[in-house]
Amino acid sequence: MQNIFICFLFISIIATLVFIYFDGVVLFKQEGFVKNLIKLIINPDPEFGLDFSVSYSASGEKKARQQHGEQVQTEQSAGPACDTVVMLTRIDPQAAHPTLLPPGLLMLETSDRATLTPRQACAVESGARQSGMVVNLVMTSSYLDLSDNTTCHLYTSTSNNINFFSINVTTIAKDTPLEQFFRDGQLNKSAYKIVHTSDVLRLLLVYMYGGFYLDLDYVVIRDLSHYHNMLVEVGFSRANPTYKDIRIGNNAFAFNKGHPFTKLALTDISKGYEPKCWACIGRLMAASARKLANTSLIENIPTSAQLSITPMQRMLPVHYSRIVNTMWPEVPVPFKTWEKLFRNSSAIHFNSKMTSNLAVPDDPQYSSYALLGPRLCPVAYYSSRNF
Repeated sequence: MQNIFICFLFISIIATLVFIYFDGVVLFKQEGFVKNLIKLIINPDPEFGLDFSVSYSASGEKKARQQHGEQVQTEQSAGPACDTVVMLTRIDPQAAHPTLLPPGLLMLETSDRATLTPRQACAVESGARQSGMVVNLVMTSSYLDLSDNTTCHLYTSTSNNINFFSINVTTIAKDTPLEQFFRDGQLNKSAYKIVHTSDVLRLLLVYMYGGFYLDLDYVVIRDLSHYHNMLVEVGFSRANPTYKDIRIGNNAFAFNKGHPFTKLALTDISKGYEPKCWACIGRLMAASARKLANTSLIENIPTSAQLSITPMQRMLPVHYSRIVNTMWPEVPVPFKTWEKLFRNSSAIHFNSKMTSNLAVPDDPQYSSYALLGPRLCPVAYYSSRNF
């Protein structure tokens, strides 16, 4: 009897420590709690790189890249179950019975479309499979159109680990540093409204609820739940970044609810927003990080800032200036080359601004998407003839 009590006490302590370690992230969906508990006990160090291997002969000839054709809706293959729309739960912290965003991996679709492209769906699906967190997909559309084959299959196949939400952009910011910003309709002045809406909302939602934000042009390859209060280093030249100066991107970051950085960044955006500047919100975030840390050097960031800068290779293993040539090679690439390229990564950024027009040949010799898709987001990858 005593041995049973000791065993129960040990398990309770471990479970409590794990819950604290993950900042209370909801890990109970799809056996996530058990999975992460076992992972933490057996291997407490984060793992990076591909968790699979593929055998193929890289012996093909040189092939020119092809342009992505017009996105053609794939014929519905799920039958009557998807001849409908699904109204999404709206995040509304001001309601009498408010709907709140649970902790997890946050992704945003801010174009008002009611469907996802196959590559967007791949980001969501790979996050649900690999990140160790529940995925919260927040859309400015109020509904999902399931007549789209990709959207239907994502929703019906993996939705028990994916939450779909809608958001009212004009009311979500009440009682936050951006309340006046939205009240004044600042985003309506933007020359890049979809992009800037996403840039602002990602910071706002992480400030309000906490979590890990990731763009919809990523593929998640490893667990992300060990990242806390961090920004990702980027380099702005063709050379590798030095990892000395605080230079960060805004396509991936993670913070606790109400963190001083997100609050400061939102305040700085409300004061310094430039509606005609495409990338200026990211630059404002970098300035906010330097201000909070009171330094421009990563090595001098004090512990009191509660802020870390994650090396670029963890999320962006390929510099944007080389992404087309590297991820869409014209000469055959063996698996070992892909494995080496991604060996230090948790996720892979595909920079849709530069690559959405490129077709994906269904051959891993010529496309990293063809290597990753069938294994990390098979539902999305095979949902369309035009991935």
